[in-house]
Amino acid sequence: MPYSREREQLTAVESQYFGGLVHGDCLPGHPSQDLSHGAAIIDCSQPHIYQVAGFVDLSEGMPDKSDGINFEISVVQRCSSLKAVLRTAPAFTHLIALNYTTDQAWNDDVRVALCWVAMNVERTGSVLDGSFAPA
Repeated sequence: MPYSREREQLTAVESQYFGGLVHGDCLPGHPSQDLSHGAAIIDCSQPHIYQVAGFVDLSEGMPDKSDGINFEISVVQRCSSLKAVLRTAPAFTHLIALNYTTDQAWNDDVRVALCWVAMNVERTGSVLDGSFAPA
């Protein structure tokens, strides 16, 4: 996957803005756009709506962040590149949401987006290992 960034590759500043979230973390509800104060992480065996699919690099080949819609389209395309690792039914593979950096984080040279799997109903298990099921 050309845009994937492993959690270990994040800089200290990038890690700070994503509140310590890691690939595979599950969340019970919609995460805040500002994750610097952390997020409510739960065990994936509990009902949840969101799961961290991974991180993508925004440092090269991106439109300027001030370019609004073109920047957002590029982020969505990069998050979509993570679909190959998801063990979900085809109907779920389009359910990728994203959380990219705030303006403050961008000004601090954070060039990473956090990609989420956003499920249409609560699920238990993980979309990363194929163990997800309706709650």
